[in-house]
Amino acid sequence: MVYAGLDIGTTGCKISLFEDLKALGTFYEAYASSRSAEKDEIDAREILRAAKKVIQEAYAFRKDLSAIGVTSFGETFVLLDAEDHVLMPSILYSDPRGKAEAEELLDGTPAASRDAEWYFLKGTIYYQRGWLDDAMNYFSSACKM
Repeated sequence: MVYAGLDIGTTGCKISLFEDLKALGTFYEAYASSRSAEKDEIDAREILRAAKKVIQEAYAFRKDLSAIGVTSFGETFVLLDAEDHVLMPSILYSDPRGKAEAEELLDGTPAASRDAEWYFLKGTIYYQRGWLDDAMNYFSSACKM
């Protein structure tokens, strides 16, 4: 049986074909995203175009392709209208909007409830600000828990 894994990532999608655990081939199609200090977004129509292209290439390569498993970045979603048209670009997981609200929620965690994940997230905030010494202290605390 020929099967494939389709990976939909933030910079492109890739499909790899297998038969009895033997790799048969891989097809890749890149797409652009819009990244800036204000926002990180991606056009879902470009993702769909690229996914269709690699699936078509895979099927042309092996017409006995019988199954495809899909993985993608799960933090992003697509807003559609009643006719399934994309309403706006999708916001990527790395988008900086909401950072202040996230930090406010994080800081509201009682000290007794702060676990390794809390210290990791706090370190990430400091790292993104460029406060590397403080970030390292939070990351170190997370690793020690």
